[in-house]
Amino acid sequence: MNVIRPTLARYAVIGTALVTSIAVVSALIAGKYSELPNLLTMLAFFDLAVWLFFIEPRIKYDENRLEVRNPLRVFKGDWAAVKGFETKFGLTILWSGRKFVSWSAPSPSRIQARRIDKHELKGSDLQDLEFIEPGRTPNSASGSALLELESAREASKSVKADATVTMNWFGVAGLLAIIALGYLALH
Repeated sequence: MNVIRPTLARYAVIGTALVTSIAVVSALIAGKYSELPNLLTMLAFFDLAVWLFFIEPRIKYDENRLEVRNPLRVFKGDWAAVKGFETKFGLTILWSGRKFVSWSAPSPSRIQARRIDKHELKGSDLQDLEFIEPGRTPNSASGSALLELESAREASKSVKADATVTMNWFGVAGLLAIIALGYLALH
């Protein structure tokens, strides 16, 4: 299976690992053993929040199926059920008259959208269009994911058209743990 994750995920993991290790090591060196449980609770709160909002969202696909995992919901469907994609606010899957927005492929910000130059679009199918959604440009997260998913959808020979949206129970458990850890850290 191919996996698309947010581009910020790598930096979020490295940053939280550095902050967590530096905080624990400095507390141990300073000899603040009595404050260590409160520190670990606070760090677990932030680490779990980073996992839930930056690492858990992902798009998995192969030649038969597409799975879009957000913090609280999961879309699973066959390629025949996917009618198309939008990129207005982020990569959105269109299926059976419904929409499912992926957190792992957001559209560019307004500042990034203003920086799009017509030279970046040369050789693409967007070159001669009068209006271009910034999320369709190949150098944006949603645009690059769109190109990958469109080619996978076109190459698919799946005839089944099943699609479901379910709860992400790991995400729900993570959110409840974040709330509990936040409460413990503050009290």
